[in-house]
Amino acid sequence: MELMRLFLAILWISSIFFLDLNFNHSKSVEKFKWPKAIFTKENLGWAYKSWDNTQYIGFGFLSLSKMDKQKHQAAVYNALENLPDLKVSKWFNKKKKIMGAVRILASEPISGGYCRYYQVVIQKKKKIKHKVFQACKLIGPGNWVFRGGWGEKP
Repeated sequence: MELMRLFLAILWISSIFFLDLNFNHSKSVEKFKWPKAIFTKENLGWAYKSWDNTQYIGFGFLSLSKMDKQKHQAAVYNALENLPDLKVSKWFNKKKKIMGAVRILASEPISGGYCRYYQVVIQKKKKIKHKVFQACKLIGPGNWVFRGGWGEKP
């Protein structure tokens, strides 16, 4: 009987601990405050690069898993293709306590297409980094091309 009570007490305490971890993680995501986007449209030319590691804003090679990079890339393309200005696309890795978010800041037409400016934020545990990028696309079957990485510090 004592053994059963001890087992139930351990089970109850451990479940509270795990629920608290998940609850705190979801609270931190909900209360996330966007850093100020530091960029101006002046001196920005045509975007010219395809997708590369600058999109991971310093969390590249060893910090993000292949799956995290794929989630981030999917969030960026989802935001560029589908979201109106000031809307957000997010991704999470609860196991590693990593989250990423992409916010469209502005959109503007250009000759034969359009450009969008977006802010990327990646948070790994308590470390947060953010940058602003420009992506442009010609009307038709063209691909997005990128430029940027402005505003390293909040």
